[in-house]
Amino acid sequence: MASMGKVQSQRIGGRLTITLDNPPDNHLTEEVMTEIREALEEIRGDDSLKLIVFRSGIPDVFSRGFDRKQRLPEKIGPLMAAFGHMLYLLNEIPVIIVAEVEGSCIGAGMELASFCDMVLCSSGARMGHPEVRMGVFPPIAAAVYPHLIGRNRTIEILSTGHELTAQEAFEIGLVNHVWPNREFSERTMRYYNQIETRSAVSLRLTKKAIEQSLYEKVLVAIRTAENIYLNELLPSHDAREGITAALEGREPNWINR
Repeated sequence: MASMGKVQSQRIGGRLTITLDNPPDNHLTEEVMTEIREALEEIRGDDSLKLIVFRSGIPDVFSRGFDRKQRLPEKIGPLMAAFGHMLYLLNEIPVIIVAEVEGSCIGAGMELASFCDMVLCSSGARMGHPEVRMGVFPPIAAAVYPHLIGRNRTIEILSTGHELTAQEAFEIGLVNHVWPNREFSERTMRYYNQIETRSAVSLRLTKKAIEQSLYEKVLVAIRTAENIYLNELLPSHDAREGITAALEGREPNWINR
């Protein structure tokens, strides 16, 4: 297993496992996302690779996304740029990508999981987008979720901040499988073994065929959502007030501008 600090990568056969290890919350910092990109760059062009798995090395948490302190307007730009670069690289790798989610999967952590091709959850996992409580929204989710679960479900999740159980996420199509906590490790390994017995070229071209009509639109939508977030929302009073209030542990004072 190769360790780069807060991310470990391990290649076994046709599978690359990327383990997030940034306690206590597995925040997606610039450092973490740089390490993920480095792990992905190492396997670009590897025609024998069949599967990439994202998992957590921390009990009860997949990732709680961005640190609130990094959401202030003067800090968020580089963080979002790093997140976008990581997702674009993921999109360019023609390999099946799976998120293995146990515990809390929040904010940008949920965006990372949902950007993968498949999401496997333990029954105790919980997923959600609390950004609306800070007066902001998650740009990647706003761009990607309508293609996964439809317009109305997306609006509901992002505008209420409701935290989903693994079963609720499965029922609306954000999750492929939910398995009992005690069986999760065994069931995921059996699942991966099914994929790894297939032809690598067949898997790559199957994914390519499916994505042809989808991800060009998604990438344009991501750029649009990021522009709205950075240039229209963040300059508002309520965005700064919501983020500041969250950092100070108080209720925000909205003026609706």
